[in-house]
Amino acid sequence: MPAERRKPSCLGCRHYFVTHDPGFPYGCRLLQFKSRRMPWDEVLAANGAPCVGREEKLPGDERR
Repeated sequence: MPAERRKPSCLGCRHYFVTHDPGFPYGCRLLQFKSRRMPWDEVLAANGAPCVGREEKLPGDERR
């Protein structure tokens, strides 16, 4: 599939995190929410536009 048609992923984003809450296992630090679905999917469903806050994870961003 061409790169422009692939769905972006929260994996590799510096704002993405996995929570300890089994009901809401995924989170976004930038937008400050937890979700049952990947944050990218929640943003798209909420406003109909893709997430514009995605930033590549840099070395040292593993734990904040």
